[in-house]
Amino acid sequence: MKAILVSAIGFSVAAVAWACTETATEIVIPTGVQLAPSDTTIPQRHSMQLVASVVDTAGKPISGVQPSFTSSDPLVLQVSATGLVTSVGPLGAATITAKFATFMAFAHVTVRDSNIVERLPLSGRPFDAEISPSGVIYVTRLDVGLVSRLNLAERAFTASVVVGSVPSRVTFNASGSTAYVSNQFSQDVGIINVSTNTQTDVIPTTGDPGPVALSIDGAALFVTTNANRLYRFSLASRASTDSLGLPATSHHLVVHPGGNLLYVATREGGSVLEADARTLAVTRTFTLGGRTNGMVLSPDHGTLYVANDYLSLIHVITLSTGSVGSIALSGGPFALGLGPDGTRVYATLTFDGKVQVVDRASRHVIQTIETGGAPRLPVADAAQGLVVVPNEAGWVDVLR
Repeated sequence: MKAILVSAIGFSVAAVAWACTETATEIVIPTGVQLAPSDTTIPQRHSMQLVASVVDTAGKPISGVQPSFTSSDPLVLQVSATGLVTSVGPLGAATITAKFATFMAFAHVTVRDSNIVERLPLSGRPFDAEISPSGVIYVTRLDVGLVSRLNLAERAFTASVVVGSVPSRVTFNASGSTAYVSNQFSQDVGIINVSTNTQTDVIPTTGDPGPVALSIDGAALFVTTNANRLYRFSLASRASTDSLGLPATSHHLVVHPGGNLLYVATREGGSVLEADARTLAVTRTFTLGGRTNGMVLSPDHGTLYVANDYLSLIHVITLSTGSVGSIALSGGPFALGLGPDGTRVYATLTFDGKVQVVDRASRHVIQTIETGGAPRLPVADAAQGLVVVPNEAGWVDVLR
C-alpha cells in the first residue's frame, strides 16, 4: 500500500511508501502537531527529550513524519532536530516550538538551579518545615489547615494531619513522638501524635500564635502571639504560667541548649531579647535596628545568627561577649537554617525568590540558589545531607 500525505487544503506535502502486495493508495491528512510535556523544568546543563508527532484526522501520529523545532531563546535552551532540549547554562526559560507545515505546538521549559535536587509540588502555601530526632519532617500549609509529612528518602508526602486554621510553625519534642503546631487563626497550639499523624488536643492562646519552642527539659512550651507577648505554657496543665511583654510581635524564637536561655527576635522592634527561660526575665537586649526575623545557633551554641530583612544582612552575635558583626546579603532574609554539616547558614530571601548560602568560617556568601516563588523556613536533614525549603508559591524544594 502506498500512503500519500496531503495537507488539509489538498496539496501534497510528502509521500511515505512501504512494501505491500496491495496497490491501494491511502490518503493521510495532517491536522495538527502534538508536543509533550507542554510545561516542564530541567536542571542547569541537563537535557530532556520532548515527544512530538504530527497527527491525522483521527488524532493518530503519522508514521515517519516529524516536525521541525526552534527555541525562543537559544542562549538558555537549545533544541535538536529530534526535539532533544539542552540547557546551555544560564537560568531562565524558553518556548520550544514544533512546526509542520502550518501546524504548531508549544512547550514551555524552565531551567532550574542545579542545586535544587528535587521540586515537590504542594498546594496550600507551604511555610515551615521541621525535622524530628528520628527524621520525620513536617511541613505546614497555611491555606488548607494541614501539616504534611515528608518522606525525604522517597521524595514523597506520605500523610497529612488535619489541624486548625492557618498552621504556621511546628516543632517536635525531644523523642519525636509529639509535635506542636501554631494554628494561627484558631488561636491555639495543636498537639500532634506523630505515630498516628493526628491532632489530639489543643492549647488555647491569647492572640494569634506564631513561633513555638520547647524548654530544654520538655516541660514547657514557649509561644509568642500578636498580643505582643511571649507566653510559657506548662505542658502538664496546658495553662500559661508566665508571660513577657514584647516591644512588637515576634515571629521567631530560639531556645539555647545551655544556661536556660531563650532568644526572642522582636521583628518591628529591631532587637533580640535574651531571657531567662525559667523566669522570663530579660537578661540582655541586642539593639540591632531594621527588622529582626529568623535566628539560628551555631553548632557549638556560641554564636547567634539573626536575619534582618530591612537591612539585607545577617547579624552575627558572639554570645560570650555580646559583640555583633554582620554578613551582607543581596536581599532581605526572612529565615535562617544551618546546613547539614553545620558549616553553612541558609538564608531565605522570600521576596527575591532566592536562598543564599553563607560560609560560617569566612562569613561570606558562597552560593545563591534561584528558587523563584517565596521560600520560607528551611530545615536540614544531616543524615541525607539535604536542605528542605517550603515555598509559598506551591512547592517544597530539596537542596543539595
